[in-house]
Amino acid sequence: MHIKNHMEELRIILRNYRRLLINLLYFLIYTILIAVSSLIITFPLWYAATEHSKGYTVTVILLIAGLMGLSLIRQLKQWIITKQKSGMSRSKIILIPIKKIAVLTFFIFLLYGIVFLYSQGLLLIAVLLTAIYIIILGYYVFIYRKIKESI
Repeated sequence: MHIKNHMEELRIILRNYRRLLINLLYFLIYTILIAVSSLIITFPLWYAATEHSKGYTVTVILLIAGLMGLSLIRQLKQWIITKQKSGMSRSKIILIPIKKIAVLTFFIFLLYGIVFLYSQGLLLIAVLLTAIYIIILGYYVFIYRKIKESI
């Protein structure tokens, strides 16, 4: 009976070592698979980046732009659906991004003009326009948008 208990304990120990070795084997196999797949993916990218850098750069930029465009279209589509469900008309839905783009364009061009004035040495006019720009931008960001959100 005493020997039987020791034999059972030995079987438990061997079974656990077997499971441990199998897990180590799986770990080794997965590590090798990851290393090989990384090499298969990385080597051509490295080669293209070093030997054909202009083409690689253009390709990467186009891929990123395409993914960003798809993401933007998907979000815009969901936004339009949400606005339509809330009862907003199509013309109002279309005008929202147009107005935002117009405001952004206005602020960018005004900032560009101010930078241009500074670069031309017209400091007095540039400083005055900078102050006006800061006040208009503050009004738009802190007051006008809050009023429009509450309506």
